[in-house]
Amino acid sequence: MARRELDWEKRLSKNIPVDRTGRPYFNAYAGPRHIYIEVGLRNDRYGGPVRCLRSMAEDARMPHEQDDHLVHGRYDTVHWPDWESGFQCLGESLAFLGEEEIPFEQWGELHISLPDDELPYDMSSPLLLPLDSFSNLRTLTWKGHRKQLIASWLPFTPTLLRTLTTLEIQCDLSLQDCCHMLFYGENLKEFTARIIQRDLSTEQMLGFVPPEASYTTRPLEYLCLVSDDDITPLFRPFNFPALRRIDFTLAHPAWALFPPKTDVGSSASVLLQSKAVLYRSRSISQERQVL
Repeated sequence: MARRELDWEKRLSKNIPVDRTGRPYFNAYAGPRHIYIEVGLRNDRYGGPVRCLRSMAEDARMPHEQDDHLVHGRYDTVHWPDWESGFQCLGESLAFLGEEEIPFEQWGELHISLPDDELPYDMSSPLLLPLDSFSNLRTLTWKGHRKQLIASWLPFTPTLLRTLTTLEIQCDLSLQDCCHMLFYGENLKEFTARIIQRDLSTEQMLGFVPPEASYTTRPLEYLCLVSDDDITPLFRPFNFPALRRIDFTLAHPAWALFPPKTDVGSSASVLLQSKAVLYRSRSISQERQVL
């Protein structure tokens, strides 16, 4: 085994727990174009993480060498007592995939599923994933704890957001965090945010500073929000001339504040006032059960 591969094997094998029969809680598998990496889930057929990932990448490539790939990364803490090393293992595995097997430039979709609990992360560690290499990444779905929006090997920087056309986020968010994503996601056509919390209105994670310009035009066509905060301010900095479909789940008191009684500073205001809006008064607690 080459030295570079041995180095990767050492990095990826570090701290991987095993069950009573010696089977590790690290799994990877693939189908055409789809690649799945599951850290914390048991693998019944295992020959080391590098061999597992190489075999999986080969399955995903053929016969789709030139097509964009759909990468799925999942971390489950139930069988991985050291949360920090497990989180790091998923990041290392994605880095190996992009550097050694399927270049980041060929990733068209990325789907990340993390625990709802906050995960430890060393912010001084080198960034594992080169965000400027995701030049063809169009779709990102992300589930986890809001701290991981920044404390992660995939921080939500402007560089990451600018190429996306579809973004779906599932974690507790502030309204300002959503503004950050819409402002830097300048190519977004579909945006879903669950769940905007009024209790987090002064605790934004992404440090958004409102633009000086009156309106910022975005090509958004679909907007889905789950919120118990007043979402009216979300429309003030933006102009959404292409918006055609919206799906809002608003809990009280946000429900009582919508639709806005005054101009919200957007060409979408007429749409928001119309019957095209799909209202759902389901409570946030009920929404969590569904999710």
